[in-house]
Amino acid sequence: MSSRIGQAARLVVLAIPSVAALGLAAVLVVLAGRSGLATDLAHEGLVGSLRLLFGEYAFWVIVTSTLVMLGAAAGHYAAVGPKRFSHEGGKLRVFSLATRVNHWIATASCTLLIVTGMVMLAAAAPGPQSLLEGTGIVQAAWRIHGVTALVFVLTALFMLGEWTLPMLPRRYDLGWLKIVGGYLSKQKRPVPAHKFNAGQKMWFWVAMLGGLVLGGTGLVTHLFVGGTPLLNLVAMVHHLAATAIVVMYGVHVYMATLAVQGSLSSMIDGDKPEEEVAILHPLYFEELQAAERSTDGEVAPASGSADEQPSPAEESQPPQGPTAADATAPAAGEDETGSG
Repeated sequence: MSSRIGQAARLVVLAIPSVAALGLAAVLVVLAGRSGLATDLAHEGLVGSLRLLFGEYAFWVIVTSTLVMLGAAAGHYAAVGPKRFSHEGGKLRVFSLATRVNHWIATASCTLLIVTGMVMLAAAAPGPQSLLEGTGIVQAAWRIHGVTALVFVLTALFMLGEWTLPMLPRRYDLGWLKIVGGYLSKQKRPVPAHKFNAGQKMWFWVAMLGGLVLGGTGLVTHLFVGGTPLLNLVAMVHHLAATAIVVMYGVHVYMATLAVQGSLSSMIDGDKPEEEVAILHPLYFEELQAAERSTDGEVAPASGSADEQPSPAEESQPPQGPTAADATAPAAGEDETGSG
């Protein structure tokens, strides 16, 4: 009975900030609706509504989506809290210097793209549009956006070359998704994951494929100016992809800074605590242990491109140390129906 009450209380705490964010988002939509959004949507079909939402109102759609994401993150942090691992013991090298430098350049360029993109969207959105007229900020944002996009493309090409193979879906990723990587539980038990878990893979492919779409559509909108139906469709696709990337980017930042305490340090010094790797990436931990045994205790520094993913036959083998049940079964109290 007490466990059920605890679960119910956790759900209530989780719902409070999420409902608050949804309420604020609804207020923003209502404010935007003063321009006739509700009336316009009522007279438009599906395609017309999408064109309207991800055209003139794209700024508000992204703001609303971001608020909902932040509400869910706050709810998770309040109800479940972060995963904590000891940083006092042994550590394992997981990211090379080149990987870390490229990651931070990609992070900086992605952040700048989001900021300048939102400025340009605000200039066309009901409400903030009047605040930006005649300031010159929009033109500056447009120029910075174009240059920064080229930088992000170069970092994306590096990541594609280094991480495409380890980021491919594997059978054990389904087990991770079923238990949302154990992030709905306060317990620390091994989850089915190699160097990158299913959530990280999802973010990678959203960023890479979404970035490809943004690059192509953005190039078209930069080269051609006008309000033709084709260009409006291109802009809609651009804003739709941008919305997905902004939301996933927010989730990625939350996971790296708050959901897993100390996780961000691995992209600074390249190392992760052994306990964190053994719990959150047990299949990768097993691989590193095997490498240690084969080299008489010397573990070669791991890089994203040098990681060899286990074969399909190996995927079904339990990791050394954690049991098969640990790596595949949800911990007590975990919700198998969640999404991560």
